[in-house]
Amino acid sequence: MVMADQHRSVSELLSNSKFDVNYAFGRVKRSLLHIAANCGSVECLVLLLKKGANPNYQDISGCTPLHLAARNGQKKCMSKLLEYSADVNICNNEGLTAIHWLAVNGRTELLHDLVQHVSDVDVEDAMGQTALHVACQNGHKTTVQCLLDSGADINRPNVSGATPLYFACSHGQRDTAQILLLRGAKYLPDKNGVTPLDLCVQGGYGETCEVLIQYHPRLFRTIVQMTQNEDLRENMVA
Repeated sequence: MVMADQHRSVSELLSNSKFDVNYAFGRVKRSLLHIAANCGSVECLVLLLKKGANPNYQDISGCTPLHLAARNGQKKCMSKLLEYSADVNICNNEGLTAIHWLAVNGRTELLHDLVQHVSDVDVEDAMGQTALHVACQNGHKTTVQCLLDSGADINRPNVSGATPLYFACSHGQRDTAQILLLRGAKYLPDKNGVTPLDLCVQGGYGETCEVLIQYHPRLFRTIVQMTQNEDLRENMVA
């Protein structure tokens, strides 16, 4: 009923020949197409697109309707936007693309469909982070696998030198760390010399430490040496 009312209201608004279908509302400067994509109102979205709404119009933060649909997992809206030539490669002001949003939230099914349209699966945000970085950080196993299967660089460092494995270990994501190591991820420190093992120990992520040692047995000696540090020992026991 609510969707029907929305569709009727939009239809009435668009019947006014003076109305600009790309008019941007409010402080964030979003169009009606942004609003429809954000809330998943596919009927309104299609109506707006047929009336000439720009699928690549960016709001004040640089987000397109596709960004918002991807962030909220609006599959039907994403599909329709792509039909009307929405550009999947547009970055917002933070360098985020639609695939970043899908990776953040672990929307693997939608990512699988969208990644086929991107020009670079390793597109970086303002901090040099790819979709693989954020998927690893949030522990989305199937999303990580999808990105790797699509050619994502498993050892891509961000501006601080942090790789996807580093990101997984920084949040104690045991399963995603194991996927990366199984598929050949290198054990690399960041630009300050902080290693994935350092992060696991400092965070008290014992299970992730075990995974690292499984693939890099030499790290066991490092763990033993770390136990000499009282502060680190407390983290490991906690």
